[in-house]
Amino acid sequence: MCPIVIYYDGKFVRHANHLSHIVEQSPAGKTVTVIVMRDGKEKQLSITVGEKAVESFSSEPESVPYDRELGMTVSDLTKERAGDPDIEPESGVVVTEVQPAGRAAISGIQEGDIIKEVNKKVVINVISFEKALRQMDSKKSFRVYVKRGEVSLYMIIKEQDE
Repeated sequence: MCPIVIYYDGKFVRHANHLSHIVEQSPAGKTVTVIVMRDGKEKQLSITVGEKAVESFSSEPESVPYDRELGMTVSDLTKERAGDPDIEPESGVVVTEVQPAGRAAISGIQEGDIIKEVNKKVVINVISFEKALRQMDSKKSFRVYVKRGEVSLYMIIKEQDE
């Protein structure tokens, strides 16, 4: 059975994507303490962070270029983009541009909306957003879970020909 990481460098690990996020922020060569749970027992390990894969990480948050089919652009959510210091960077994508006559705008999506789910698939970042779209026929109607300010709501992105 695989060990479950509970703490990484003194930080409680909430879920796998959170672990990825905090590991990404560790400089290569740093030695950190990791506490794992294996077979019902906690074990403390000392590990050294390796080099980051060039294609996997960048200093700039990712963006999905303008999507003609949906009529919107989304970017990885950062505290600066969210406008809320309490937002965790790994908790969705932010809509950065909406074409006025596009499907997204017609369906009610607005710039600044934070998309947290696409058809019941959790959206962590741009990569998971694109993956969720690829796993379905995005020309058909589909549901998104959106946070807009203090309000969270489900919206339907209407079918392309509706």
